[in-house]
Amino acid sequence: MAVLTSPKNVNPVYVEGKADTVALFALKNVTALDTIDLAAWFQVINRVAVVGLVSFVEIAATWAGTVVTIPAGLSADAGYMLAWGSGA
Repeated sequence: MAVLTSPKNVNPVYVEGKADTVALFALKNVTALDTIDLAAWFQVINRVAVVGLVSFVEIAATWAGTVVTIPAGLSADAGYMLAWGSGA
């Protein structure tokens, strides 16, 4: 379990919107229970999904405030994370 930081593990690929924001992030070397703080992009998160490329799983992630927890099923995986919420 690690706190992931941009740009080492988390890189924004696409961010659109202000009040209603959608963001796509590229993930590198993520494992279940790693956390990512998205406060730079969101005030409130409504939904988050993670797609692992190595294990090729699509999983809804959990979050508390603006901190997202990578779901079970990923181990040293790369992938993408799609988040939707209210912009920062």
